[in-house]
Amino acid sequence: MKGMMNVGVQQAAGSFFDRGVVTRALTQQQRRVFSKFGAFVRQRARSAIRPARQKSLGEMSDDELVVYRIRARAAQKQGAKAPRRPLASSSPGEPPRSVLGHLKAFLFFAYDARRGSVVIGPALFNGARGTAPRTLEEGGEVETPSGRRIRVAKRPYMRPAFEKELDGLPALWAGAANDFGR
Repeated sequence: MKGMMNVGVQQAAGSFFDRGVVTRALTQQQRRVFSKFGAFVRQRARSAIRPARQKSLGEMSDDELVVYRIRARAAQKQGAKAPRRPLASSSPGEPPRSVLGHLKAFLFFAYDARRGSVVIGPALFNGARGTAPRTLEEGGEVETPSGRRIRVAKRPYMRPAFEKELDGLPALWAGAANDFGR
């Protein structure tokens, strides 16, 4: 059983547990265990990724604070509500925060016939070659759209989910063995 996918959504969908190629390759008990384990890990990882929150005034950088106050004064003069504050990132070591929900939406689990295991993690979408999901999980350097390189600290979400669900795996296999005798 493994943690990160390096395939697109269409390729992952071809290996979902209800596809003929998978149902022919595995016994019913194996499919049930792999599928349940994959679903449990995916759900735990999705639950760990919380929505991004707005920064408090004390968390804003000096530049952010200046821009926010200018916008707030302009909104007040126009009788509009206060502008939204910048969004806060998660702290290093915590799961990432979600702005648009793409990371959560593209977490899948599928059968990996080459390894004979379930693969759980974010699938690439729109033909992207992006490294954001892996960089969030493991940390590393990325290039911004402006061409600047920045260092991103680890914000693991898949490995902790996998490790927490691993304790329940023997019970899933025991349940599958009990069902075999029926």
